[in-house]
Amino acid sequence: MKGMTKTTIATVGVPILLLAAGIAFAQDWGPRGPRAGGPGGEFGPPPIESMAERLGVTLSDDQRTQLEALREKSRESTRPLAEAAQQAREAFRKQLGAAAPDPSAVGQAALAMRATEDKLRAARRASLQEAKGILTAEQWQTVQKALLRHGPRGADEHEE
Repeated sequence: MKGMTKTTIATVGVPILLLAAGIAFAQDWGPRGPRAGGPGGEFGPPPIESMAERLGVTLSDDQRTQLEALREKSRESTRPLAEAAQQAREAFRKQLGAAAPDPSAVGQAALAMRATEDKLRAARRASLQEAKGILTAEQWQTVQKALLRHGPRGADEHEE
């Protein structure tokens, strides 16, 4: 590294680092985005009762009604965020798949993709916090344990 100035390192190193981070981040995505083919597949999530049953939680009629309303509200509020995230992923893939990818453009696309995903995660966390208020403490513990079993992403997204 003799003769390399801090400016040279920043000019060359930062875009390369962003490119590498973008590639690593993209590897977590399936062909249709995160969690493609998960519960509900391409047709949306399963009914609340089905999810509760799989998690081992018994819901009262009132809880079921409240959770269905919350799910619908959440679906409507996250739809634009999910669409923006999909567009950001596509823009990232386009930059990354170019014949001669520009590291700076790839890095910017990766950052934009990450920002949209962060907004979507925040909206989902907010919905989970609302669901927590509907469930009893025991039910929430059961749900939280089930969510944490889904690995680091599950633990990250479903804290508290």
